[in-house]
Amino acid sequence: MRKIYTLLLSLVMCFLFANSVFAVGFSQLVKIGDISTDPLSGFHFDGDYHNKGSRYVSKYHKKPGDYGYEKGTVILGKGKDALYCDYDFAQNSAKMSDHERKGKHVFLFGTSTSLNRQACDFFDYGYEIYTLKRGERIFYVIKSYGSIASATNYIFLGQQNDGKFVKYIDCDDINERYFDRHKNEYGTTAGKYAPYYNEIWIDRDAIVINYQLTAPREAYKDAGKFILRWDEAAQWFSIEQVVY
Repeated sequence: MRKIYTLLLSLVMCFLFANSVFAVGFSQLVKIGDISTDPLSGFHFDGDYHNKGSRYVSKYHKKPGDYGYEKGTVILGKGKDALYCDYDFAQNSAKMSDHERKGKHVFLFGTSTSLNRQACDFFDYGYEIYTLKRGERIFYVIKSYGSIASATNYIFLGQQNDGKFVKYIDCDDINERYFDRHKNEYGTTAGKYAPYYNEIWIDRDAIVINYQLTAPREAYKDAGKFILRWDEAAQWFSIEQVVY
């Protein structure tokens, strides 16, 4: 009887351990919206959103018509998972320097409190916005892409324990750290060795992003992956690079 009891206790402990491990893993990504850009018609939104903004007025047609939006705030998603985004199409130019923008930004993502938002200035064709959860904590993942399907950037946003909305991961920073690509005064990077990132996949407690360089060079291999894990003690993501 004692052996049976010990066996049952072991099974219960294994079950509780397995569930505790699962509980701290990441959920799958859930898309809550899309933002696309058109130089002739402004920003366009798709998905589950509510938009409060002014229509884009083309200098060629002089009236809003069926054009996109120029400036305002869009709410992506619903309820406690909603993400607020201030947008300003006038700043959507890679040819403008930070000095010319005078503190203005293309996007400000964050909470319903307008002062608790994080600036994101990138200049691609489109953006996909996702939620990603780890227990009760929610992250927002923004994928930007150019004229090809691969992502040019991933940005991870979310709230810290004190409520402050922050940018946890920006692949532009990863590019600078691992591929020696530095931003210029216009907030963009130049060079032919830019990495393209594949779709994110979740491996329980790890976020995996594969990449390829547009052209390999001696200093860097042409492919690899980054593994992101949440560090509970640091309350931040750790980054590990694996080169193929």
